[in-house]
Amino acid sequence: MQTGQNQTTASSFSHRHKQSAGGDGVLLDVCEFHFSVTQEIKAERQHREAEATCLHTQSNSEELNLASSSRISAEENASICDSSARPPLLRLWRKSCSASCPDQQGASVRITIVKCDLPEPSVEFLQNPPGFQTTISDLSIAITGDWRTHFGLIHDGGTFDMAIYNVDVTSVAQLGKEADGHPSVSSLSCHSQVGDVDIEFHGGASFIFQPFVKHFKGRIRDEIQKRLCPGVEGNIQSFEDHLHVMNVSVDVNEVLTLALPLTDVPIIGASGMNVGLKGEFYNIKTPVEPPFEAQPFTMPDEPSYMLSVGMSDFTLNSASYAYFSAKLLQLLITDSMIPPISPVHLNTTSLGKFIPKLAEMYPDMLMSVLVYAQEAPKFSIQPDAINVSIKAVAKASVILPNGTQIPVFTINVDSKFSSELWIDDGKLKGSVKMDNVTLTLASSEVGTFKTDSLESLARTGGKFVLVKVNQKLREGFLVLRTKYAQLVNSVLKKEKGFLSISSDVQVVLT
Repeated sequence: MQTGQNQTTASSFSHRHKQSAGGDGVLLDVCEFHFSVTQEIKAERQHREAEATCLHTQSNSEELNLASSSRISAEENASICDSSARPPLLRLWRKSCSASCPDQQGASVRITIVKCDLPEPSVEFLQNPPGFQTTISDLSIAITGDWRTHFGLIHDGGTFDMAIYNVDVTSVAQLGKEADGHPSVSSLSCHSQVGDVDIEFHGGASFIFQPFVKHFKGRIRDEIQKRLCPGVEGNIQSFEDHLHVMNVSVDVNEVLTLALPLTDVPIIGASGMNVGLKGEFYNIKTPVEPPFEAQPFTMPDEPSYMLSVGMSDFTLNSASYAYFSAKLLQLLITDSMIPPISPVHLNTTSLGKFIPKLAEMYPDMLMSVLVYAQEAPKFSIQPDAINVSIKAVAKASVILPNGTQIPVFTINVDSKFSSELWIDDGKLKGSVKMDNVTLTLASSEVGTFKTDSLESLARTGGKFVLVKVNQKLREGFLVLRTKYAQLVNSVLKKEKGFLSISSDVQVVLT
């Protein structure tokens, strides 16, 4: 599948796009979170759902003959054709036929689908206007039901079997974007045709009017055909109503929300659809724009995969800024948090080896260190690694016997980390290493001292923590999987300013 190249920028609310000069490439200004999906996914899932929800038979008239042996019980029918996951056209048949056929001089019927032959539907993307065309051809359906009629004091009823052959439905839907970023869909056109109808009545006075069926079955065919497109359009409108109220942001936890509104109308290429999403994290309580802007990035073509997702470092940095603005990037370290086997502990005796006046002024006392971010940590995605730069402040205090804490010194901490990410066995895995850490004395109440020894101590402590972090990262986290689909054959790539995941999609039938 060819997704086309896409250049995106995370400017939050600008809406510009332009078509590239040649090929199928599309340049899309706006958005740091890029999503690309092809028609293969929809076609495959729609076909598989159809097979799962209706009894799949061979397409020939003999198997659709409605002898009594072909009828099934209501319970069996419910398991075959009553699933909520039924494809739209089958939902249409249910809507069209479950209530009643047209009232003809007091007559009414109730019918149920008992068998259907659903060929593989085709889905074709349309570039102008952006949308897709769905076609189902040669659909055949067998139904059974009850008929009742009354005329004055005369009441009659019975059952009937019906076969509907060679149904063709073609629907064109347009994709769009609302002002608030919600996706939208609308019906542009619909055409339907019913090839033929066979019907056989049983019971009551059916033996009288059965010979005349051939004279009015055309009316029945026309009535069925007339209901198809309104049913399709109704389903599209129902989907549009759902999209209109759908959340375009997701609360990640009690602190962060991820905004995912569309940044522009979906762009349709020759064989794929490109969707630009905002992809920006906010603090739920105090949502503010970060003091930096996203940079454009170009998604590479991945014609051999069904799905490609790209995310710029702006998305990561917006999450970092949201935590920082919420004042949550801080940690109070006490001696109880340090492993007993550690050669250094948070007390004046232990740290007095590096800061002589500390032990003299406050002998044998516990200490605490408050570490907080001086600014939001900065992520930078590069082809060889994801780099993280952290500027922090460490404020050390002595804990007096009465519990009072006395500040004794403040140190600025500049650290740099690099990480690797990859996908293996369906899991996202990674590793982190410390590249550098630098300590500088900002202020001191216990005299001037060199920070070289403390810097070495910080490196040792950092490496100890990273061992446990890397153990967890190497176990990995499952790549996106839902009840109905999972990613397979996934590959993660890092480029300057963004990373991308390309994958095939496997439909899961449960």
